[in-house]
Formats: sequence, C-alpha cells, structure tokens
Amino acid sequence: MITDADPAMNVVIAQTYLLTRHLHCIWHIGQNLLKNLRNKLQSEYEGFAKAFFQCRNRLEIDIFEHKYSELIEKYPAAQTYLERLLKSKKA
Repeated sequence: MITDADPAMNVVIAQTYLLTRHLHCIWHIGQNLLKNLRNKLQSEYEGFAKAFFQCRNRLEIDIFEHKYSELIEKYPAAQTYLERLLKSKKA
C-alpha cells in the first residue's frame, strides 16, 4: 500500500493490515522535505535534496546506509525530521 506519508495512516495501516507492506509515495516525500526542511536548511537545501534522492536511489543496503550516514553528517539539521519521517521505512 502506498500513501502520502500521513502519520495517522502509518498507525492505521500497521494496526489494521498486519501483512501489508506500507510505502510512502516518493513525490509526497519530496513535497514534505521541501515543506519541512527548506527553511531550516536555507541555502543548503538544494544540495541536501540532491544528496537525499541519490541516497534513496541506492539499491544495495550497505551503500544506502553509508550514503544515509553521510547525509546526516553533512546536514545535521535534517536528522530529527529524517528519523521521524523514515522511522520504520528505511529497512
């Protein structure tokens, strides 16, 4: 099931559809990044967004984890939001 990353949907799907894999729509993730991090990162936002989507595109878990760590290290102001957004979605 793919949704717009609404936190309420995360809870309902996890409780109601126990065997369903729940994914967030990448378009909505991009919109939420823009809405929640553009002001916080200011001039760094464009570089962050590029690095985020490059990380997201990694198919190998080891490389993804490495890129994700680099993303957090380079943009620590985004860490709290990313952890909340991706809490159970990274794996």
